[in-house]
Amino acid sequence: MADKRQERAEERKRVLDELVREGKLFSSVDSTESAPNLEPIWGNWLFKNVIVEEVGEPGISKTTFNYAFASALLNSKPFLGVNGTHPLLSYILYIDLESDDTLIKARRHLLDLPDNPHFIKCNHPNVTLRELEPYIGELIKDKPLSIVFIDPLRSAFATHDENDNAEASQQMKYLRYLTQKWQCAIILVHHSSKAEMVGTRKGSGAYARVALADIIWNFEKLGEDFPDDIFRFYIPKSRQIQDGLNVCIKAEAGTFEEVNFPVGYTTRESGVRIYSLQQAIDVIMQDRKERTPQEMLEQVNIATNKDYNRSSLFKALTALIQLGVVKRAEYGKYVFAVDEESTKVDS
Repeated sequence: MADKRQERAEERKRVLDELVREGKLFSSVDSTESAPNLEPIWGNWLFKNVIVEEVGEPGISKTTFNYAFASALLNSKPFLGVNGTHPLLSYILYIDLESDDTLIKARRHLLDLPDNPHFIKCNHPNVTLRELEPYIGELIKDKPLSIVFIDPLRSAFATHDENDNAEASQQMKYLRYLTQKWQCAIILVHHSSKAEMVGTRKGSGAYARVALADIIWNFEKLGEDFPDDIFRFYIPKSRQIQDGLNVCIKAEAGTFEEVNFPVGYTTRESGVRIYSLQQAIDVIMQDRKERTPQEMLEQVNIATNKDYNRSSLFKALTALIQLGVVKRAEYGKYVFAVDEESTKVDS
């Protein structure tokens, strides 16, 4: 173990020395202008090179949800009504450490998943992620990797104490290294705490995992007064784009569908509605004309026959600016910022 730590320390020093030689260790904040824009994979809620912590109580269908989600992306199908925005001619790897082949087969039949050679699984229960790393590297030599699911998180590491923040921090730093090495998103499936907390406090164990994750996906039952086949899916944290995703999902016979929250359950405007507004703004701005927010709002409401308000408009507009699709022009106006050849927000 000491030898491995020394080897990792020497490798980190080699990387730092190389950055110093290239003049890249320290640079002006302005230099980030040449960096790539955020690269969405699905809506405003999954991006390339991010770590997602997915949290929910056992039995709420997180794993089944993930299989359906991965299959939809690989087969160019919408999921929860939203198309993937990243061309997934690549692998999605599902490290499924709680399911044997019989259970995975039953799940595939329930979901009616089409065959796809790019949907890869590894379900050997006695291996850790560090042990798998070189073999995954061999797997993706000829084809890139878009998403790695780790299900469940606690089984992927030889964790001594789930509540140890120092140990959790080391695990998350290692995962960050893998997202950069493999240029992919990593989704960690994690159980909720026994205290039934909400928001960023929902996951069990050390808070360092939440602090170092980029995005949190929470799955939450609505309560004893509501049906068991619906649950709330919301995002309490996103370093990329915070659009307030908060939807009610009905899980039925292998399908996941967004439905209205039942009467009596209080909620706020859905992030899917904001994302739809974002798409509509993208469409009208592609004529390269400058517009004020009020002009956008009027044209979008006419085009969609909906009644979006200014608050929703600015949430959607903020996302488009962060994605590099729209930029500020003079005199309080905005203009389309993407070259014709560039990838745009899915419209």
